[in-house]
Order: sequence, then structure tokens, then C-alpha cells
Amino acid sequence: MEHGHFTTIDPDECRTLLRQAGVGRLAWAVEGRVHLLPVTCTSDGETIWYRTSPGSPLAGAVGEVVFEIDDLDDETRTGWSVVARGVMADSGRTSTPAPEPWAPGERELGRAIRITEVSGRSVAPGTERDVDVYA
Repeated sequence: MEHGHFTTIDPDECRTLLRQAGVGRLAWAVEGRVHLLPVTCTSDGETIWYRTSPGSPLAGAVGEVVFEIDDLDDETRTGWSVVARGVMADSGRTSTPAPEPWAPGERELGRAIRITEVSGRSVAPGTERDVDVYA
């Protein structure tokens, strides 16, 4: 089996991909337990916004968080992943530019992730320059 190779995605391209994202995964830790949930979102490359309900698990995300988006193609065995690290903040009930969530119910609490670091990598079919890059 021919293996693929990874390529580091430049930070500016990572931010461009974040601006195009509509759904991502938010990870955070509470009392030593890691939580990971999908969210509908929007981003300007510096901040990621989403809406949730007060009292929901997503409303409980505080402090440092990690947000991930990706696009993978099983058929071509290609894809990319972008990880944004940042700090969670409330963004208000009406000022959040986040899209309407896919989940049913009221989602009036706006949350914002202030991005502090981005990294990404892409995978492509194998070549002579197979490399293992963990960005």
C-alpha cells in the first residue's frame, strides 16, 4: 500500500479555511474531562462565533479551548485539517454574527473564541517525498 504525505498549511491559509467553515468541533476540558461537540459557526479568521443555550454543555466551555475543521475525501485519500486554539468569551445575545444552529430549540447565547494560534496540515496521495508533519 502506498502511503500519503502530510504538508503543513500556512497560518494565513488556515485562517482563510476558518472563514469558509460552517461547522466545526469544539473541545474543552472541565475538571479533567475533555468534551468535544460539533457546532455551527462563522469566523473572520481571528474570532470564531457560535450560538448555544444557557446551561447547555457548549455554554460551559470556558478558558482555553481548541476548535477543529476539516475536509476529507475517502475516495481520493486527500484532505486537510485546521486547528485553532483560543480563549472562550461571551459575545452577547444579539451581537453574535454566528449562523442559525442546526440543533433545534432556542440558541440565544452567543459565544466567541478569540483565536491565539492556528495550525493545519493536508494529506495527499503518496509520493517520493512522504513526510510525517504534525503541525
